[in-house]
Amino acid sequence: MDPSYEIVQVFDEKDIKALNRCWELNEHRRRNQDQYYNLFFCDHRYPSSTDKVYQERLQKLVDHLGDWNANKHYLLEYGVGGYARLHHDDPVVGKTMVTLLKDTDLKGGATLIEMKGHDRQLDIVDLNVGDTVIYGHDVHHAVSVVREGIRRVHIGWMKPNKQKK
Repeated sequence: MDPSYEIVQVFDEKDIKALNRCWELNEHRRRNQDQYYNLFFCDHRYPSSTDKVYQERLQKLVDHLGDWNANKHYLLEYGVGGYARLHHDDPVVGKTMVTLLKDTDLKGGATLIEMKGHDRQLDIVDLNVGDTVIYGHDVHHAVSVVREGIRRVHIGWMKPNKQKK
């Protein structure tokens, strides 16, 4: 595996079901946009800070990293035609954690990460439902175009509790 990312298991099957249920329950907190920064043709859901079930799962991500906080987080679904162009995250984001929640009849929609030390070479990151990929803000990444099906993920942008001087 390329050292620019790692794949971990943060959530169990019950957690994945709970996060998918949060998706369903947050229809009223939906943003469907043709473009949102580097994301195209995706549906976003932003669960409430009072949603105990969602917050418990978010805490698992924080606990996995240790001395980090969730800076921004949301649920995201790519439908047919959805993709993320190659980009890196804002430096305020220390680490990005992306968990695959659902991949119903998915063709395309692969996570792509630029390999460190290899000029513009992209690695196709094979994720199974429940896998979380973690990478730094400076790592170029993308999602290939979804040709069929859906790709649902949880995105967590994490920052260190204390900035180093």
